[in-house]
Amino acid sequence: MRFLAILLVGWIQTAQAIPDVQYWQTEQGTKIYFISAMELPIIDIQISFDAGSMRDNGKLGLAALTSGTLNEGAGDLNAEQLAEIFDDVGAQFSQGASKEMASIQLRSLTDQNLFEPAFENMLRILKKPTFPAKELERIRQQMLQSLESQKQSPSSLLSKAFQENLYGEHPYAFQTGGTEESLPILSRENVINFYKKHYVAKNTIIALIGAISREQAENLVKRILTDLPAGETLPAIPLVPKTPDLKPIHIEHPSEQTHIALGQIGYARSDKDYFPMLIANYILGGGSLVSRLPEEVREKQGLAYSVHSSVSPMLQAGTISASLQTRQENAQQAIELVKKIIQEFVEQGPTEKEVIDAKKHLTGNFAMRVDSNGKLLSYLTTIGFYNLPLDYLQVWSNKIEAVSLEQINDAIKRQIKPEKMILFTVGKRSS
Repeated sequence: MRFLAILLVGWIQTAQAIPDVQYWQTEQGTKIYFISAMELPIIDIQISFDAGSMRDNGKLGLAALTSGTLNEGAGDLNAEQLAEIFDDVGAQFSQGASKEMASIQLRSLTDQNLFEPAFENMLRILKKPTFPAKELERIRQQMLQSLESQKQSPSSLLSKAFQENLYGEHPYAFQTGGTEESLPILSRENVINFYKKHYVAKNTIIALIGAISREQAENLVKRILTDLPAGETLPAIPLVPKTPDLKPIHIEHPSEQTHIALGQIGYARSDKDYFPMLIANYILGGGSLVSRLPEEVREKQGLAYSVHSSVSPMLQAGTISASLQTRQENAQQAIELVKKIIQEFVEQGPTEKEVIDAKKHLTGNFAMRVDSNGKLLSYLTTIGFYNLPLDYLQVWSNKIEAVSLEQINDAIKRQIKPEKMILFTVGKRSS
């Protein structure tokens, strides 16, 4: 059955108002977020765990290896049999791990003859994974091959150096996919123990959206949590240290272009500067050709094809950065220009017109970020993981509009420290 995928392609949510988010918490401590959306006979479920790579605890790549092997065998079924069940009823299943979370997702039609086999199969994978040794080894080899290919990618090398050097020994420092040294020594027992510790009710956020009632959603949650161990609440991850004092870091690579990043430690997702800095970042370099960095570096000076800035707040402090690619002979000139633009931005701040234009763009595009059940599902998990208010989606645009120029200038001066930004380059060393 392929009609579910066909039905979903191109579907845009027709309702103008963002639906209300319903929330409850179970006795085990699981947080539930639910939106009833009756427009189409579809249900989306995401079960997320505080089980990203920040929980590797020195066994780098363990969270990713656990997640990657989760659906390779469950109960008395192998990976092929599990996949066939989803395929036969037109359902879509996926799983993955990031730095902060691990999740499984199911999308199915609500027709009980189609939904029930898919839902039961998801529960089988969640609660009865067998982590077969042969498949685990195959996933490990795929991860090692990915690491090998990253050595040929300047952008991957830049990202790795950026994270490791900014964060030092903090759990955010390390890549989700592990290292060539760590992956070979991860055992099946390590994977099983990680699963048992982290895939538990107290460590879970369940998000549901679709053509079901609150009562139906509650029944599905009960079935998800039945026989899932309560587990223990995980300790908070350490606070992120301040940006270290480091000299520029260069990685030699035979690429035609030099890949460049300037970065520093930023702020957490819960910080009061979140909305002011969203606007500030759009003006500085987050808004494609209309922002200062692309306008000056690319359009006026022709020094780079791609240049942008980004703010990446996380559960703890994320990063603030600017990045670009340019020809080797233009690298130093481009770096100095980017530094100059950032310095002037901090000292002088944005203009009133830049703020008005940024707000208009951000609020105007927000509708496209919540125009499908799949996108809303992701936001439900975000609301739960970062402890955001239930009306976060409804008030998002109002929060943007309410930010003043003074608040933006204040946030910029406190958050962006040009003198602390570390320079990272990947490419041929200038002679």
